Amino acid sequence: MTSLIIYLEMLFLSIGFIIVLFFGFIKIKLI
Repeated sequence: MTSLIIYLEMLFLSIGFIIVLFFGFIKIKLI
């Protein structure tokens, strides 16, 4: 059960990281 929670945390962190990188890339392209 604990491994599942850790897996979900890592999944959310990776998704958030990808979103931040994506928006950063869009900002650089717009500037």
